[in-house]
Amino acid sequence: MSQPTCIKCKRFLSRTLICTFCGLDNGRPYAGLHAGDAVAGDIPSSLSTDFAPSTDVNPAPAVPTASVMTNGRHTTARDASDIVASLSDVRHALSSISASMTTLDGRIASLESGLSLVDRIDHKLDSLDREVNGFETALRRLGDVERAVERLVAVTNSLSADIGSLSTRHVALEERLARLETVSTSTSTSAGPSSAPSAASDGLTVRFERMINEHRDHELIIFGIPIFKPEDPVSTVLRAAASLDVPLTSSEVVSAFRIGGRVPSSGPIVVKLITIARRNELLAKFRRRVGSGFAASNVDCSWPSTRVYLYELRLNGACLLRLASLLKGITSSTYG
Repeated sequence: MSQPTCIKCKRFLSRTLICTFCGLDNGRPYAGLHAGDAVAGDIPSSLSTDFAPSTDVNPAPAVPTASVMTNGRHTTARDASDIVASLSDVRHALSSISASMTTLDGRIASLESGLSLVDRIDHKLDSLDREVNGFETALRRLGDVERAVERLVAVTNSLSADIGSLSTRHVALEERLARLETVSTSTSTSAGPSSAPSAASDGLTVRFERMINEHRDHELIIFGIPIFKPEDPVSTVLRAAASLDVPLTSSEVVSAFRIGGRVPSSGPIVVKLITIARRNELLAKFRRRVGSGFAASNVDCSWPSTRVYLYELRLNGACLLRLASLLKGITSSTYG
């Protein structure tokens, strides 16, 4: 059985129920204890009724037994201490909850910082995705350029083959002309003053020149057009025709190639058209412009103002020899 305590100072009491600290006799009612001073649950209602002062003239207070008072006082003190302990536990719990809330706030702040970092990473990933898309577009364009280069290489190879064939034909033509000159010279020397062999040789030369000129009826040669690499002779001829107000199309041009000259940037262009009428129309338009002057700058304003000339490609024997020797020099410099 636990020891009773004083109702005033809450000190432990002896069996006499008189507090040795404050001197209160806990066996009698305490006059200084009021209803407002008592804590709910400290004094039972039975004790407060027992301790209430009597209004009789000769009061005869009913003093409770020591066991009841003792049990009542003990029960009230224990409840108060339990309440204090509970309040202390509540304070500790609240402190723990406050610390947990502080920790949780820190974690939430850390999570928010992490989310902002994730947002930045997401923004960087979007930028990287756009750059990758740009790289893919550039790669597709490079693929288109590569295919264009392959087509250009194929066209260049075809042109190289055509140039080789043309060079072979011109070499054969040069050899034939050399043999004709040799035969003509030997015939005129052996005949002496006689004019019959010479006339026969002249007739052969005339027939040969007529054959060459008939083959050249569709061709003309253009001087004065500068060279700019890379060059497309057909496109250059079309631009020159447009500057002369002749609506020439690429389907009307059979072939076009440039012959190297003494100056690398001034070789003439030989053009073969599909009809004689187109060639004559170009020559007629050029002759009308000769008086006012027809220059390369009329074809392209960025070109120099050098004079441009158009001629029909009709060659006599001497011109053929000069052209053949020129082509031979080009062939030897090109194919080594």
